[in-house]
Formats: sequence, structure tokens, C-alpha cells
Amino acid sequence: MRIYIASTIKDLDKEREYLVNRLEDFKNYCDIEMLIESSPNWVNAQGNKCFTYTLCKERLEKSDYCVLILGGKINGYCYYGWRPKGSYNPNDLSITELEYEIAKHNPNCKTIPLIRNITKKSDIEAFKNRLVEPADERDSISYRMFEKKCTDEYLYSRFSKKEELLLKVIGGIFGAQQEEIDSKKEMNNLLFSTITNIKETIKEIVPIINKCELSNLQNKNRILRDLQENEGSIELLEIYKDNQFAANLMAIVSYRKNGRIGDAEKIARRIIEKKWPEFNSGDISHIPNLNQNDYNILCNIILELGLTYRFKIQEGREENLKNALFCHKICYDICRNEKFSIQLILKGRVLEIVSSTYIYCGFVDEAKYIYKESYNHYKAYPKSKIKGTDQRMLLLEAILALVDQNKNTLKKFDELIKLRIKKAHPLGWAVCRVWKALYYNSVNNNVKAKEELLKIETEEIGYVRAYDPLLDYFWKGAENGETYNTLFPKIDLNNLM
Repeated sequence: MRIYIASTIKDLDKEREYLVNRLEDFKNYCDIEMLIESSPNWVNAQGNKCFTYTLCKERLEKSDYCVLILGGKINGYCYYGWRPKGSYNPNDLSITELEYEIAKHNPNCKTIPLIRNITKKSDIEAFKNRLVEPADERDSISYRMFEKKCTDEYLYSRFSKKEELLLKVIGGIFGAQQEEIDSKKEMNNLLFSTITNIKETIKEIVPIINKCELSNLQNKNRILRDLQENEGSIELLEIYKDNQFAANLMAIVSYRKNGRIGDAEKIARRIIEKKWPEFNSGDISHIPNLNQNDYNILCNIILELGLTYRFKIQEGREENLKNALFCHKICYDICRNEKFSIQLILKGRVLEIVSSTYIYCGFVDEAKYIYKESYNHYKAYPKSKIKGTDQRMLLLEAILALVDQNKNTLKKFDELIKLRIKKAHPLGWAVCRVWKALYYNSVNNNVKAKEELLKIETEEIGYVRAYDPLLDYFWKGAENGETYNTLFPKIDLNNLM
């Protein structure tokens, strides 16, 4: 396996050096064949910048994976990189973007973009000092377009410190391998033999990957959570012990996030029907006897299938929301049945998602009741405290207040907007603004509604609507003066699924 690491030097030299060293350690401890190369520091003995396009192209054409590390953009500070001159670079791209383009056109090379996301004040200052001065307008625009191209074309992860890089690269390889073999029964031998070896040598590996046991499911949780940075249930994987399930669940989420909704639906249904052939009946009494872990797996995959149908809302609102509600009502019934003994943390997440699905289907009273159940389950499991739970629950609370025309609605949304800082949570930040616009429409203040939507565009994160079809559906409705009641009338519950 050949891994090529591409990045700019000026702002990411320490991160790249760290990743190369950790991958070398990882390779030695796991006893796997791995050739790690990185783009050279393109400076000759005389200290002049130079670039050998042929050498770079040869390396990338032989690579299986290209790990692309981008430095991010903070308060105008970013680093696009040096632009070499030559006939091979007619568009005046930076070295790093040239490497990206070479890798993209190699059908045997999978690209894994990793984008730095800095939120701590001390780290921001260190980042600025490293670059000395803000980027000029041309480099700033070029960097932003390059980053957007990467995130549009590939599944990407964000990192805030270099110690996270190893796990994210392994997670990216995991996802790429799964994408290739999703139609095969046998999972890729490389990754799973690697995990097996890690289990056997965990005591030696611990210091290398920051004292985190990779065989421990908490780490699978971290790897997979990188693929769904916003509203998904991926963080619940700490309760599972099945590698194949983890890979399949990751494939569902990654396909959905990349717009391949049909593939996500196909994988989810295949897994569900393998464990429960009579799934379409919706009768949980027909679920065969499984072990405890399989019940949790089944429930979570059905939950993900429902989320996938919600993503298809623009292909037919009523039909797809019916299918989503069918799946989520099954999850709700499984959670309430003592026979299945579903984990408390999964119950809380299921109930939270079921509540939101009832909201989108126009059933407010049911949504309120289930929201309270979800809140109580999360409260009963304080150790879980999974990232973003409080914010997601507050969003549900704010939406329910909006539906009731509660005078505290705006206060709740403003509180959420402060919590979901735009730089760290662009999708969540935009969701809050769009719902706030729907509220203003409901009180006949269309000017304020348009102002909320304009704030998203002004802050240059309007692109997030492309990542979430449900958000795009809300957004179009808000632009057209819709309210919750006109956008989400009650659906007909006959003939679910």
C-alpha cells in the first residue's frame, strides 16, 4: 500500500512530519506493507524554489492513497502555496493543488482530504504568527475555491491538532476500502488484519497513538464520527463490537453525505433484511431471536435508513417522509420493548430523531411527547454526554416553540446560534438561521426572514445547503415566504412504506 502525503510547507510542516512519523510507527507495529511518501520540500541546495513535475507525477501515479492536508482559513489568514511556472501549470495552480489534480486523475488513487479547523484563541494566534500576514485577495480566493473543490468532490475530515491525524487517515482508508467492497461478502483483509494485529499488540501501540486503544470501540467512534460532523447518530458506535457493521454504517453515512442516496439506501436495506427478512411488515414481533449486540445494530441501521429517506425529501415529500416515519416508528417500538434491551444512549438518540421526523410529518403533539422521552433518556445517561447532544435537544425545543408561536422562540434560536459558532459548526449555524427565517415568516415579517438568510450568504457558508437536502428544502421554503405549517402539513399515515 502506497500513501502519498501532500500539503503546503509553510503552515503545515510540523503536521506533515508528525503524520509521516506516526504512519511509519503504525506500519512497523502492525507489520503491514506500507510505503509512505510526501511531497518534497521544493527548495534546492541554493535555497531557490524548484518543482519537478515528473517526479511528483510518478509518485502519485504509483500511490493507492493521497492524503491531502489543507491549512484552513482563519480571519483572512490562509496559505494557498507557491505557484510554479511551466507548461504543465497553465492555470497557475499551487504545488499542492497540482498534486491534488494528479491524484484525482489517477483512478487507482483515493484522495483523503484533511482540513485544519482551529477554534482555540491561542491556536489562532499561533497560526497567524506562523503566516506573519494575511493572504492577498488572489491567494485567499484561490485557497477558498481549492478547499471547496476538495469538499465537493471527496469525503473529508477536519482536525484541530496534529495528534488527530493518524486516526483520521486510518478512517479515510477504512472508508475508501469499504466503498470498493460494499457488494462483496468478505471485508477487506488489510484493514481487519490490521485491527486484529492492533488488538494483539495494543500495549505497544498505545503510546504511538496518544494512549488510545485502536481496538477499543471508542476509537472506531472517533474514526467514523469524522465522516458525519453534524446531525447523524454515528457517535453511538461505542456500544458496538462488530467491525463489519462499523464499516457498513460508515459506508451508509459517507454515501448519503456525498449525494449517493440510492447506494446508502441499498446498503442499509441489505443489512436490515439479512437480519430481519420480514422488515417490510413493520411488525417487530417478527424480528428473529438475535444477540443483544445485533438488536442494537439492527435498530441503528433502521434509524440510518430513515435518515436516508429524509434526505430524499425533494424527490417527493410525502412518500419519503412516510418511509422515514415507517423506519423511525419501528426504532421507537424496538426501544420501548423490553425484549430488545436497547442501550440507553441509543434510546435517547433514537427518540430525538423520531421526534424530529414527526415534526417534519406535521405531527406536533407526538413530537412533543417523544422529545420529553428523549430528554429523560439522555438525562438518565449522563456519562454519555456525546458531543452536540445539548445543542440538538435545544434545536428541537426551539422548533417546537416556533410551532407553538412561543414568545421564547427567538431567544432559544439566538442561544443556539451563539453555541453553534459559524466557524466550527457552519451547517448547524445555517440550520438555526433558516428556522429563524421560517419563524419570521410565520409572524408576517418577511423582511427579517430575508435578513436571516442573507446573513448565511454574507458569511460565505451558503454552500452548506448542498450537503443537506433537508436543509435546502427548508431554505427554499423560507425564501418563498413559507411557514412551518405550510411547509410541513400533516402527511397521510395510510400505506406507510
